[in-house]
Amino acid sequence: LFNLRCLGPSISWLFFRPEISQGLLHAFVAPTFRYKCRQVRTINRASWRVHEGQQGSDLAGEPLSPVLHETKSVLLRYIYEGGKLSRDARLTEIQLPDKGGEGGAMFLDGSAVCSALEADGVDLAAFEPTAYESRESGGAWLPLQGEGTLFSLDKERGAERRHRIDIKLYRREKPPVSGALENEGFFAMGIVGAKTTQNIGSLWRSAFQLGASFIYTVGHRYKSTEATDTLVANKRVPLFEHDSWGDFVSRGAGGVPKGAVLVAVEFGGEPLETFEHPARAVYVLGSEDTGLPESVVAACHAHVTLPAVRYESYNVAMAGSIVMYDRVAKAQRRREEKGAPGGSLKK
Repeated sequence: LFNLRCLGPSISWLFFRPEISQGLLHAFVAPTFRYKCRQVRTINRASWRVHEGQQGSDLAGEPLSPVLHETKSVLLRYIYEGGKLSRDARLTEIQLPDKGGEGGAMFLDGSAVCSALEADGVDLAAFEPTAYESRESGGAWLPLQGEGTLFSLDKERGAERRHRIDIKLYRREKPPVSGALENEGFFAMGIVGAKTTQNIGSLWRSAFQLGASFIYTVGHRYKSTEATDTLVANKRVPLFEHDSWGDFVSRGAGGVPKGAVLVAVEFGGEPLETFEHPARAVYVLGSEDTGLPESVVAACHAHVTLPAVRYESYNVAMAGSIVMYDRVAKAQRRREEKGAPGGSLKK
């Protein structure tokens, strides 16, 4: 006891020396603190889509799942071409017959799958159903052949959980047109005084998706036109750059095509809802900051305005996309009224 009392001041002196106390902190306290931090981060990552500030709120944790009917059925999960099963799939059911086949074996044919798809609203005249085959191919989409495609239902698996069939729907190819070709015309979309590359990229992608013949700029102010989308639209739809409005309307390379109608997209024009799109049209958009000059609006053959609820000024790429979609949608409606099959609008 006497010896420990004598050592007390020495031990206290060791702990109060900065180099000794810092070393002990890093050696014992810091690892424990880091371990606790790792635990907290792991818990946060394991939470279901918990955003910052939502811990402990009603938005944390897994959502409630609908209870599927306890019936004698097969789950049918399907997606459209371009979608992902984990994100875009729809789910329906196929009711099974009460009796199995020979020897108690149970089979389901492709016609039952097609009937279930049609009952869920799928247009099989426009989309071809394919089933996911994994036993022979290791994973591929096999076209359904009605009663010629059979699905064997395993009793052992059916006792543990319900069977499931995965279907992907591909748009059917249009039959070749016989007789006179329909005159659908053409259209182009462009910006006068374009300022940013991002808007050019967005407009470029929409032009490709909605069937524009080309896009253009007049007196652009951006530095480059690098691709800004995953479709690489710059390799699919041409872009023509003109230094001035006079150069554009001179009908040179990439200018206004012969017989085309210039359509200004700016405030004060005819509402887009009632506008009849010309068969051969070149749409003219204004720049992001100044819009279309009055002289350019006056030089156009038609003038259209986009509807709005809260704020009238649209992003220039968005404005062009709305006009192109309106053109395609109205053309599709005209074809449907005439009873013509197909159409360029992808549903």
